[in-house]
Amino acid sequence: MKASRFSMLAAKVTIGTLIGGLAHAGYFQWDTVTAPTGGGATCGNGTPYRFFVNRTPFTSKTVIMFEGGGACWDGVSCKGGSMLAAVNPDGVPSNYMSDFNRQAHLGLVTPFTARIDPLQAVKTQSWNIVYVPYCTGDVQTGNKTVVYNPEDPAKTYAFEHKGLNNMKYVANWMAANMGAPAQLLITGFSAGGVASSAHYAMFREVLRPKKSALLSDAGPLMVAPRNGDPAQYPSVLLHNKIREAWGLDGPKGMVTEIVAKYPGVGDPNNLGTLQGNLGKVFPQDRLGYTLFQ
Repeated sequence: MKASRFSMLAAKVTIGTLIGGLAHAGYFQWDTVTAPTGGGATCGNGTPYRFFVNRTPFTSKTVIMFEGGGACWDGVSCKGGSMLAAVNPDGVPSNYMSDFNRQAHLGLVTPFTARIDPLQAVKTQSWNIVYVPYCTGDVQTGNKTVVYNPEDPAKTYAFEHKGLNNMKYVANWMAANMGAPAQLLITGFSAGGVASSAHYAMFREVLRPKKSALLSDAGPLMVAPRNGDPAQYPSVLLHNKIREAWGLDGPKGMVTEIVAKYPGVGDPNNLGTLQGNLGKVFPQDRLGYTLFQ
């Protein structure tokens, strides 16, 4: 009787697609959600953006994991192939979670994205799990198309730093297809750690969870005024480079949107303050950063 009931719960079901992609295929498996073409969500090479959902019928609690994998702001590193290049320059295939050669490794890349982890048990393994791949080289914050020249003018190519659009698509799809979670944990590692804190406010407001928390792993940006002395603020040179490459200060750039949405949350001329002041916006939430040396 119990086995039969579990089989019914775990059986695949089909419902209508609400915002493109896949609405729901089954429980306890990685479903692929593909953004519709022409909607603004795309990988750096122009292929469709995809993310992956592993659902359970037993709770609405949800963990969102932002994938890490470096960053890029020039023709060589955005093309891929080097140790410092951004991950997935060739896009995110539909079998990303089942291809062990990919960074996700069946979800085993972190304890938060594996139903059963061989090294550590955490309570989110019984929650709904959303794995957010990274393929735009902009720590999921850019909104700009850049034409790069890797080595010679004959090999120029366009690269879509459209991580901001991708994350808006993920949040809106989740709200339409999964509803408001009783509890939400937003987390990420490395470049995904930056993304987790950069997009925390947006996901929280779109999904409207009853309880919410952030755990950013190796992600917070350093405090560095735009016109600061590099000897005192070593991060400022890179911050200013990515501002231009990723369109952060553009009319539809992430910095522009954050400052307009949350006046006084931080200094738009100091990227580190825009993440460090999340506690002022959501004083009732639990916000944490983890670092290692």
